Amino acid sequence: MKTLLTEEQLREGIRRMAGEIEAHYRGKPLTIVGVLIGSVALLADLIRLINIPLRVEMVQARSYRGSSTRPARW
Repeated sequence: MKTLLTEEQLREGIRRMAGEIEAHYRGKPLTIVGVLIGSVALLADLIRLINIPLRVEMVQARSYRGSSTRPARW
Protein backbone atom coordinates (compact mmCIF):
# COMPACT_ATOMS: atom_id res chain seq x y z
CA MET A 1 0.00 0.00 0.00
CA LYS A 2 1.31 3.47 -0.90
CA THR A 3 1.16 6.19 1.77
CA LEU A 4 -0.30 9.40 0.35
CA LEU A 5 -0.16 11.48 3.54
CA THR A 6 1.71 10.77 6.75
CA GLU A 7 -0.19 10.95 10.01
CA GLU A 8 1.57 14.22 10.85
CA GLN A 9 0.69 15.74 7.45
CA LEU A 10 -2.94 14.80 8.02
CA ARG A 11 -2.94 16.27 11.54
CA GLU A 12 -1.36 19.49 10.26
CA GLY A 13 -3.95 19.76 7.49
CA ILE A 14 -6.77 19.35 10.01
CA ARG A 15 -5.17 21.99 12.29
CA ARG A 16 -4.88 24.38 9.36
CA MET A 17 -8.48 23.76 8.30
CA ALA A 18 -9.72 24.33 11.88
CA GLY A 19 -7.80 27.62 12.06
CA GLU A 20 -9.21 28.84 8.76
CA ILE A 21 -12.78 27.90 9.75
CA GLU A 22 -12.38 29.58 13.13
CA ALA A 23 -11.01 32.79 11.58
CA HIS A 24 -13.73 32.95 8.93
CA TYR A 25 -16.69 32.16 11.22
CA ARG A 26 -15.69 34.05 14.39
CA GLY A 27 -18.81 35.96 15.46
CA LYS A 28 -21.00 34.14 12.92
CA PRO A 29 -23.16 31.04 13.31
CA LEU A 30 -21.33 27.85 12.34
CA THR A 31 -22.89 24.49 11.56
CA ILE A 32 -20.61 21.70 10.39
CA VAL A 33 -22.34 18.95 8.42
CA GLY A 34 -20.76 15.52 8.10
CA VAL A 35 -21.81 12.75 5.73
CA LEU A 36 -22.17 9.44 7.56
CA ILE A 37 -20.23 7.28 8.06
CA GLY A 38 -17.02 8.19 6.31
CA SER A 39 -16.58 11.64 7.83
CA VAL A 40 -16.89 10.74 11.52
CA ALA A 41 -13.18 10.42 12.42
CA LEU A 42 -12.15 13.54 10.52
CA LEU A 43 -15.10 15.50 11.88
CA ALA A 44 -14.27 14.50 15.46
CA ASP A 45 -10.65 15.64 15.08
CA LEU A 46 -11.74 18.88 13.41
CA ILE A 47 -14.37 19.99 15.91
CA ARG A 48 -12.01 19.36 18.84
CA LEU A 49 -9.71 22.03 17.40
CA ILE A 50 -12.32 24.71 16.69
CA ASN A 51 -12.64 27.07 19.66
CA ILE A 52 -15.81 28.93 18.72
CA PRO A 53 -19.46 27.92 19.26
CA LEU A 54 -20.67 25.47 16.64
CA ARG A 55 -23.37 22.96 15.85
CA VAL A 56 -22.74 19.58 14.29
CA GLU A 57 -25.24 17.82 12.04
CA MET A 58 -24.92 14.48 10.30
CA VAL A 59 -26.63 13.34 7.13
CA GLN A 60 -26.91 9.89 5.63
CA ALA A 61 -27.89 8.97 2.11
CA ARG A 62 -28.50 5.64 0.49
CA SER A 63 -28.53 4.84 -3.16
CA TYR A 64 -30.11 1.96 -4.98
CA ARG A 65 -29.39 0.28 -8.27
CA GLY A 66 -31.13 1.89 -11.17
CA SER A 67 -32.54 5.38 -11.20
CA SER A 68 -34.28 5.33 -7.81
CA THR A 69 -32.71 7.12 -4.82
CA ARG A 70 -34.20 8.36 -1.59
CA PRO A 71 -32.86 9.80 1.68
CA ALA A 72 -32.29 7.49 4.60
CA ARG A 73 -34.86 7.39 7.39
CA TRP A 74 -33.73 7.44 10.99
